[in-house]
Amino acid sequence: MSSFNLLRVFVSKIGLVLALLIGYGLTSGCGFQPLHDSATSVDSSLGSTRVSIIAERNGQILHNHLRDKLNPEGLAPNPLYGLTVGLNIVTRTTGFTSDQSATYATIVASANYVLTRHTDSVEVYKGTAEAVTSFNKFVTPYTNRYSEKDATERALASLSEDIYNSLSTYFATTN
Repeated sequence: MSSFNLLRVFVSKIGLVLALLIGYGLTSGCGFQPLHDSATSVDSSLGSTRVSIIAERNGQILHNHLRDKLNPEGLAPNPLYGLTVGLNIVTRTTGFTSDQSATYATIVASANYVLTRHTDSVEVYKGTAEAVTSFNKFVTPYTNRYSEKDATERALASLSEDIYNSLSTYFATTN
């Protein structure tokens, strides 16, 4: 490697470091603070949230994702909040060949959720989350079933992430 190339790499690395330092300097005085700093009240509020059972197999998968995100160390013995989720999943065929056989499908998963305080049974927060995934349709039924299952699980994971982020933001603004 020539000395010119080494100099160019060195200058680009210095430029990157300077850009990061300037970015840090600009955001340090703006009131920005991380949502999940060590041992925050957001984490303790999330950890004291019990997720209600959600019907059917896809509901179980979403329930497990939410439970694992909200309670990574296990559920608190006396949860302060309850989370109720309604789940709806629709599969639409969107691609067709000239003989009208399906080649592509889209899954739209939506969830309406309600956060309730256990002490007085008051609904403190409501929201909706939606995730869209897609998959290719093949000739073999097993491949189609597996592709649809995978796309559905990706949509459910995305829903759980959206709900988790929304609840985190709610607890950060109320605590």
